[in-house]
Amino acid sequence: MLKGICLGSLAGATLQDKLELARATGFDAVELGNLNERGTVTPSMTDDQVRALLPLFAATVPAHGMFAGDAWNVPLTAPDPAVRQRGLDLMYRSVDVAALLGMSSLLIVPGIVNDDVAYDQAYEWAQEAIRKLATRSKGSGLLLAIENVGNKMLLSPLETARFIDEIGDPNVGAYFDVGNILGIGYPDQWIRILGKRIKRIHVKDRKSGPTGGAVPLLAGDVPWDRVMRELRAIGYDSYLTAEIGTFKHFGAESAAQISRSIDLLIGSAT
Repeated sequence: MLKGICLGSLAGATLQDKLELARATGFDAVELGNLNERGTVTPSMTDDQVRALLPLFAATVPAHGMFAGDAWNVPLTAPDPAVRQRGLDLMYRSVDVAALLGMSSLLIVPGIVNDDVAYDQAYEWAQEAIRKLATRSKGSGLLLAIENVGNKMLLSPLETARFIDEIGDPNVGAYFDVGNILGIGYPDQWIRILGKRIKRIHVKDRKSGPTGGAVPLLAGDVPWDRVMRELRAIGYDSYLTAEIGTFKHFGAESAAQISRSIDLLIGSAT
């Protein structure tokens, strides 16, 4: 397996600072955030401006993927069809950016269920958009990986597996976040049921229960022994990418601790 880390999990004032820290602490690659005007890559950047980042990645660590589009602010399941189209257009641009930077995957938040968007409608709109995205990305070699997030949809591994299978494209799978699932299920069970559909993994840790919350990796209630056993059983050998906040003080040390923790997890899977 490989070690990844989200760019936002790295301390540093500039992109170069963050990438140099990732290299110094032993990560194989980083994952970029959403495609918005606050991001490392913005929708207004030209292809040439995106390519201008390549020497920096080459001198430090590559980007293995990014969060596609701006899915929380411009969701694929918005009630307004113009907003849905804008969300899809941003994801189309993410495909172009990922290809320019040599990435292998895009993280997809499929949509949001809320007072204005019914579950069954969100399911339909999300599948429709992801099918279009899969067509748009065909031939790029990109994996489109749907993450389990707090969006009130795809709440079981059986439903998530069905959602992916109904899309019917081999490059569409799951981006399984081990920590996100603790509130509604058991990560090892999800891994076993999703199986080969899992294309990428996010690692984080949490304490369960009403007083629970985010904690340093390996300090929470994720059953890491069972998680790694199931990842080994399905033959997973790609990135374990940390999505964890930095320390308030001595921020660089958080990356070093995350790196050592992932080393322990990878070592336990051999």
